[in-house]
Amino acid sequence: MASSNLFAANGNFSTSHAKIANLISVKLDDNNYKQWKQQVSGVIRGFDLQPYVTDPAVPAQFLSDEARDAGTVNPLYQSWQKQDALVCTWLLSTILESLLANSLSHIQQLISKLNAEFALKQLGALDYFLGIEVSYLSSGGLLLSQAKYIRDLLARATMENANAMPTPMASTLKLSKVGSTPVENPTLFRSIVGALQYATLTRPEISYSVNKVCQFLSNPLEEHWKAVKRILRYLSGTLTYGLVLQPAPIHQPLSLIRFCDANWASDPDDRRSTSGACIYVGPNLVSWWSKKQTLVARSSAEAEYRSLASLTAEILWLQSLLTELQCKFSTPRILCDNLSTVSLAHNPTLHHRTKHMELDIFFVREKVLSKHLSVSHVPAQDQWADILTKPLSAVKFGLLRGKLRVFNKQDLSKPASTSKGEC
Repeated sequence: MASSNLFAANGNFSTSHAKIANLISVKLDDNNYKQWKQQVSGVIRGFDLQPYVTDPAVPAQFLSDEARDAGTVNPLYQSWQKQDALVCTWLLSTILESLLANSLSHIQQLISKLNAEFALKQLGALDYFLGIEVSYLSSGGLLLSQAKYIRDLLARATMENANAMPTPMASTLKLSKVGSTPVENPTLFRSIVGALQYATLTRPEISYSVNKVCQFLSNPLEEHWKAVKRILRYLSGTLTYGLVLQPAPIHQPLSLIRFCDANWASDPDDRRSTSGACIYVGPNLVSWWSKKQTLVARSSAEAEYRSLASLTAEILWLQSLLTELQCKFSTPRILCDNLSTVSLAHNPTLHHRTKHMELDIFFVREKVLSKHLSVSHVPAQDQWADILTKPLSAVKFGLLRGKLRVFNKQDLSKPASTSKGEC
């Protein structure tokens, strides 16, 4: 939703809507498009589309007569001319956010059309995007990190010289709404926690810890502030870490693998469970979450199944997106470490013990029977989403952090040389 004062110069509107780019679509990187994405992403900036922001068809006029809006992603438009493909996303009213194509002529054609209408500025290859630093690896991949953002966050909390910690949360910690005294500065607490949420865009391994401290924004206690500082201490020691994206093979369907997990009755205050899931497209982690469930689960199987149902809904959306982009993909596989949950997803019988969750059961089972996805068991020690549902020991945390594709920039190959520019 865009504020109506954006359009004050063109008229008064009681309600106005504008599409905002989803970062999942930014992370979806196909090797077919990667070469030109490096060269042109972020080179177009500074033109004003405010008069057109309420008309979703306007950006398409700059592409081609065949251009169309991909309804699955917020402002994503695509144009196909024989074998040449061009895909772009628009950031609210001011920025052509990303531009991907497998033909230089297709890109030049679009830039010429835009240049005839707006004043463009060439900024070179993308190396900074909405607070996210982009490094080019010699392997052909990208490293997304937020070192500068985290340094600024540490300075705001006066923790620039804090001692580093190996994990963002102690494995034995149980946070509660009752206990210690209230924090002296609740405004600072909320500010730091809110900023930490943005840091999870490239640091998925802190998602559980950040989600946990977010549950105490209304009445933060000193114990909660100590937990926040623990997260900051961990980040201070891992400033050079980031999310790695690698090109996917283009001559075979993309593999879609998902892990879902739940920590049953983990909240000591209301005994609600925590769901965690991570989604891989090819070799890349493109979506993940750690969330407190909205209902109390009566068993670990129920908690896991509610997590499975949420993941299934996300899969259907992602399948639609990949179909819009004409990407071939294999049948999605969901890996769960609870045998009862896997059995429920395949068993056509509804038992009296599960009638209270029948909507979730029928929803997932329908997709399994129609071959839209498969649900399989994975041993608990191989459950990668475990890091998103509970605090772990340093050894296991470090292992699963690598599974989430979070690596130290210094341990990777030196980035390929690029011209600098900011998007």
